[in-house]
Amino acid sequence: MQPRKIFERAYFTIAILLALASSARGSGLLLYETGAPDLGTASAGRAAMAADASTVAANPAGMTELDRSQLLGAAGALLPFTNFNLAPETTTSGGGGGNAGVFTPIGSFNLAYKLSDRVWLGMATYSNFGLSGDYGIPWAGRYYVTYESIISGTGNPNIAYRVNNWLSVGAGFSFSVARLFFQSKNKQQLSPGNT
Repeated sequence: MQPRKIFERAYFTIAILLALASSARGSGLLLYETGAPDLGTASAGRAAMAADASTVAANPAGMTELDRSQLLGAAGALLPFTNFNLAPETTTSGGGGGNAGVFTPIGSFNLAYKLSDRVWLGMATYSNFGLSGDYGIPWAGRYYVTYESIISGTGNPNIAYRVNNWLSVGAGFSFSVARLFFQSKNKQQLSPGNT
């Protein structure tokens, strides 16, 4: 096959793929507050900053700017406050459920290890999404949900290489695991006194 025909077919395939591409939408809660010191700057510049070992999670090439190997551990907590207000059109008995916020721990562990003057190894473990809510049995929405929680953990091993004084490159991958728990009540599970 001639090279020209190969390029024509490749361009045609790429054009078809681009024409069929669409966007995906979703919603959720992403937490940048993994307990790293950049929390004091509201995580502004996190992708470019290289102030400590927490750079491993967002900017692996930044490890080469550190002066020595570093280990950083951080912990914190979320104490959410959320209420549900009943509308006058609500047809289900029950109340608003009160504060559904549940204590949720957050934290991170970051290691930046200087293997040589040019090569760095890094490992970050953290949870950047998760939350819990507990409305209780007397809540008007108990047939949809009474308690839910999602807990996640992410591991991010990577490597960085200093090419020269003004250029460093980094590479790595992230893998995440999560546990979702979701509970609701149906009418058969409720005693007559609880409906």
